[in-house]
Amino acid sequence: MNHTPPRALLLDMDGTLADSLGIMRQVFARLMAELGLPDTDQAFDSLNGPPLWQCAKILVARHGLGLEAAAIHRRWLDILDEEYPNVRAMAGARELLDEAHARQWRCCLVTSAGRAMAREWLARSGLAPLVPLVVGGDDVTRGKPHPDPYLAGLALTGAAAGDSLAVEDSPAGAMAALAAGIPTCLVGGHQPLPDGARRLASLAEVRELLVSRSSP
Repeated sequence: MNHTPPRALLLDMDGTLADSLGIMRQVFARLMAELGLPDTDQAFDSLNGPPLWQCAKILVARHGLGLEAAAIHRRWLDILDEEYPNVRAMAGARELLDEAHARQWRCCLVTSAGRAMAREWLARSGLAPLVPLVVGGDDVTRGKPHPDPYLAGLALTGAAAGDSLAVEDSPAGAMAALAAGIPTCLVGGHQPLPDGARRLASLAEVRELLVSRSSP
């Protein structure tokens, strides 16, 4: 009987497993135009990580908008639904997941997007069989940068934090994983690296790290 403790690979979706930041940026630009707000890369980067309902609240507070956050959130989702079918998997995503599967790592998507949307994208991209577990932004009360999404992911996989690896593209996401006690790497990007996280250039480098951590 194999008593080896389970290992878990927990991955963010947008900008990490899904090559979606360009689409998300276009969606943000459309929303800002409709709201009459300035559209800047800095504003977009500041909202990369938390769930959209939380981002809508931030926009209302930041700009003193006379709209309800719920209405902004609904419109944001409507625009996103129009654009998201164009999103493809990030380069190296399948190779990383194939490696994890071959080495019996349990894979879980930990995303600020809704769970239904995440599962639809996994199915459309052909990755669903390799990522059977999903924690969506609607599965937790507190989203990233709080640890709740990653704690939920650990519970689904049955793996201990120290036997897991989190892969993120945003500081908020990396902070969430680190707060859950998970070794964390931030892939690419120009944003600040949270203390304790490791920056890697690509998912190919994450695959190399996973292989090294799989060795006895």
